[in-house]
Amino acid sequence: MCCGLETLHTEVTWYRVINRGRTEVEMNADYRGSTVNAPSLTINRVDFKDNGNYVCTAENAAGVGSSEETRVIVGLPSTSVGDANYQKMKDFCKDFLKNADLDSGNIHVGIVSYSTGVHIEFQMNDYSTSQDIMDAIDAIPYRYGSTNTADGLKTMRSQMFTAANGDRDGVPNVVLILTDGVSNINSRRTIPEAEQARAAGIHIYAVGIGLRDTRELDAMASEPASENSFNVQSFDELAVLSDQVLGLRVGC
Repeated sequence: MCCGLETLHTEVTWYRVINRGRTEVEMNADYRGSTVNAPSLTINRVDFKDNGNYVCTAENAAGVGSSEETRVIVGLPSTSVGDANYQKMKDFCKDFLKNADLDSGNIHVGIVSYSTGVHIEFQMNDYSTSQDIMDAIDAIPYRYGSTNTADGLKTMRSQMFTAANGDRDGVPNVVLILTDGVSNINSRRTIPEAEQARAAGIHIYAVGIGLRDTRELDAMASEPASENSFNVQSFDELAVLSDQVLGLRVGC
């Protein structure tokens, strides 16, 4: 007896469900799982943009089958910073400035913080002594929230680097960005806002803490990214990084 067996060719496709519509998930280095042998969706370097509902379909000559929707929720890194780690970020800022010539008035310093919202902590002409600036940094409160880097960059460029708030013609403008997560509010505007800032003559140094994906960080930083973008694995490593970053030029 001879038994013949024919296996139907089956195509497995994953979709992300957006506003009741479906967008196919393109399989690449970040997304895997469109084969019969390995149909489960695996997301590498998961990002906030991966939040959403996903559905899988399998199609062959016999018809189309569809799974129930699966919900993917990505945690927000910025909400887990906590007071202790936030203090380490402020200490890093103070280390960055400790050798700067602040008391002469040659260097102006301002700080904007951002989470879900944006807060101008102080403008570049609010304080003129090193001690006052350090005290002002220590007084910045920790605000629980998401990561709205785009509006932080926009506020910095449009409301801080102005003549009325301490900006001066002919003086280099430098920004140090500290972030523990990729943007999850207005994320599509983050890189364009950084590009606008750089086009306005603002030099950007970008420092990330614990980022698995540094593409946004590198894109925000001035070129070359190898000299202007830094990523450490923990808040404790900021103290080590400060020695490296202290060699950067500081002037606002």
